[in-house]
Order: sequence, then C-alpha cells, then structure tokens
Amino acid sequence: MAASSAQAGQYQLMLGTAQSIPIAVTVRNNETQCHLQLQVADQPPQERVLKAPHYETRLVIRPEQAGPVPVRWIGVSRRVGSEVINACPTEGQTELMASVSNERILSDWNALFAKLGPSLSACVRTALELQQVRYSWFDLRAPQSSGEDAKINASLQECESFVTRATAWGGKDPMRHPCVLASGLKTQCEGYYAEPGKSGQVITQQQAIARQLQGLAWTTGVREQPQVKAQRLKRELAEQLRLEAQAAAKLEAEARQQREEEARRVAEAKAQEEQAEAEKAREAEQKEKEEKERLEKRSWFAKTYDGLKEKAGLGGK
Repeated sequence: MAASSAQAGQYQLMLGTAQSIPIAVTVRNNETQCHLQLQVADQPPQERVLKAPHYETRLVIRPEQAGPVPVRWIGVSRRVGSEVINACPTEGQTELMASVSNERILSDWNALFAKLGPSLSACVRTALELQQVRYSWFDLRAPQSSGEDAKINASLQECESFVTRATAWGGKDPMRHPCVLASGLKTQCEGYYAEPGKSGQVITQQQAIARQLQGLAWTTGVREQPQVKAQRLKRELAEQLRLEAQAAAKLEAEARQQREEEARRVAEAKAQEEQAEAEKAREAEQKEKEEKERLEKRSWFAKTYDGLKEKAGLGGK
C-alpha cells in the first residue's frame, strides 16, 4: 500500500461506551451554512447547523448492543428568531459497527504503519492526532465512507511530502551530529523546524506537520545543540574568569612589586640621608675637637710664654 493510496472507512463503536463521532455530509449548491436533521438508529432526531467548507458535526453515541448502528440525515429548514436557515440540500446515511474490541482495527493500522516505515508512520500518527482522527477505532475495512477519509488521505499524502523534503541536516541525525560553526568551532549540532523568513520562530516538528497539513510554508535549519552550547559557554566563561583572575593577579603582583621597589628606594634614600647627616655630624664633631685641641695648645703656649716673660722681668731687677 503506497502512502498516497486512498483510504476509506468508518468508525467502530465500543459497546456500552459513549463516544463522540464526527459525521460529515456532502452538500450541494455550496451553501455557506444550512440546517440538518440527524437520527441515530431509533433515537429521537437531533438538529445541527452545518457550515462550509467541511459540513461536519459530531454525535455522541452509546451503543447498548453489538452490531450495526445506522445514522441517517436529511436537510430541513429552521427558523431562528427572524432568520430562516435553509435546509442542507442533502440526504444520506452511514452505518457504524458496535463491538467489544478494536483488536483487529489496531492490527490493520499497525500493519499499515509498518509498511510506511518509521519516519512516515510517525508523521502520519502525528497528522491524524492533529486532525483528531481516532484511528485506533477507525475501521479501514468498513464499506462506508466518512468525513475522516479526507483527513486520513491528507495525512498520508502530506506526510509523504513532509518526510521526503530536503532538510538542512540532510542524512545526518537531526537530534545530534558533528558540525562546524561559522566561527570555525567544531561542536555538536541539531536540526530544527521554523516558520519562514528572517524573523520566523522556531517550531516543533508537530507544528511543522500542522503547517504542512494547512498548506503553510515551513523551513529547517541547523544550530548548536542546546546542552552542548550550554556546556561550551560554561567552559568559556570559566576560562574567561580564569584569565581575568590571572590578569588581576598579575596586575596586583606588579603593583606590589612597584610598592616594594618604591619602599626600598625610600628606605635607601632615608638611609643615605641619615648616613650623610651622621657623616656631617662626625665632621663637625671632629672640627670642634680639633679647634678645642688648638685652643688648648695655644693656651699652653700662652701660659708658657707669659711665665717666661715674668721670669725674665724678675731677673732684670
């Protein structure tokens, strides 16, 4: 079964459990909105207003016995206040099966997923969940068709385009692979999805699949893996702090050396000054001593001379 193969089927109901089942009808004349009457088996009719483009509504159905559960519908007009809502130009029916188990249905889906392969099946699962298709209860073997057919086929076709589209990471592991940043740094990178444009936001793969289903553009890119980046930035910060501390220690050592050198120069200058003062004092003391000795010598000569003079005077009388 190719991924693009058309699928058709209908929901299976779980016995004794209330389930919300989508009912989509084909409306002629492209009415913007119209009124529809629906009836589940022999229960009282229910009325709904359907709107373009999907013309879909939901019915809560709780089957009490196994077997087919018919759902019929017909368009009827209805007055709401002063407004008349036209009848949906349609009439039809479908048949749901009530059962105690969905084991066979799950087996069919698992076989389909296995044939699609890991990447495509993962995308299809996501696409079905985004469109609220409860595939685990959707019987691909049912002869009826339903509004879910278009959603299932869109999931298969769009996911085939999604997984075969070229990505920024190519054949590498999008979760983590070796790469080189623009700066030339070798590191580990991861792939990511994003909205298009320079200011496009990074989105999840699920959001990218949703955009694919809606026909909106998306793109891919490669960036450094967040945990690796965080560890790298932590190492770079630690290295920066180490270098800053090393530079600060060097400046402090140089400043301390300058202070010590200045203190040494001041001490040497002071010692030289004190030595000069001491030398000056010694010289002054020496001069004073010499002067004293000179005076003492002079005084001795003077006394001797005076004594001689006195003796000479006495001798002359």
